[in-house]
Parts: sequence; C-alpha cells; structure tokens
Amino acid sequence: HKWLYDHPRILHRDISTSNMMWRRTVDGHLRGVLNDFDLSSFRDDTGTSSVESRCTGTLPYMTYELFIDHENGNPRKHLYRHDLESIFYVVL
Repeated sequence: HKWLYDHPRILHRDISTSNMMWRRTVDGHLRGVLNDFDLSSFRDDTGTSSVESRCTGTLPYMTYELFIDHENGNPRKHLYRHDLESIFYVVL
C-alpha cells in the first residue's frame, strides 16, 4: 500500500478482505497484494470526479470518520490514513 501511495500516487479507497490477495515468494516469504482498483484515485486529484465525491468502501472496513461525515452530509476527502484504518480493520 505504501508503494502505491508513493510511486504511482494512488489511494485505493476500498481496502477489504475481498480486495487483498496473498502470495508466497520463491524464498518462502508471504507478500500481500491489493486488487480491485475501480474506486481508487490518484492522491493529487482535486476531488472533482464522481468517484472522488462519493463515499466509497466496503462498510465493515470503512473508516468511521468518512462514514459519519458522509451520513451527516459533509463528505470528506479520502486520505492515506483512511486507507490505513481500513487495513487495521482487515487485520482485526
């Protein structure tokens, strides 16, 4: 996830158990891979696209802050820390 944020500058915006895969490398290490980028956005987008203006994510893994603000009619810009919170919920 950090590599996606730093290099192609992408926010996934829908991290859940369904959007994570695991693979074992030749030397036996386990690597996590994110898939399903249909709701992702470039981190420097201005927020004008339809995806950017919508509250996205799989409900059990969605960050509380984004969910509550959307319900109150005050949608917030999706940030890196929101993706990290979703990863935390996956680990739980």
